[in-house]
Amino acid sequence: LGTAAAVAAVESGLPADSSGRGPGLLASIHALAQTYDCLTAGLGQSSGQALEQMNGRLRARFSTDLIGLFTQWAFSQGTTA
Repeated sequence: LGTAAAVAAVESGLPADSSGRGPGLLASIHALAQTYDCLTAGLGQSSGQALEQMNGRLRARFSTDLIGLFTQWAFSQGTTA
């Protein structure tokens, strides 16, 4: 997930917070990863099913840019079956 975080930081264009305060980019990525983990490991869904829900009914909870990048990352891992 470190690579996804690095790519998301660059691609999302979110401003850097040098003070380290506020929810920020890493909190947003953590929320995506936690939801993905809950759906796959917790509920036993396949990666594809989890991504379908995250891009469907759960999409409003996430940044459009980040969910897109997270989805691309997950597909690049080859584990979406």
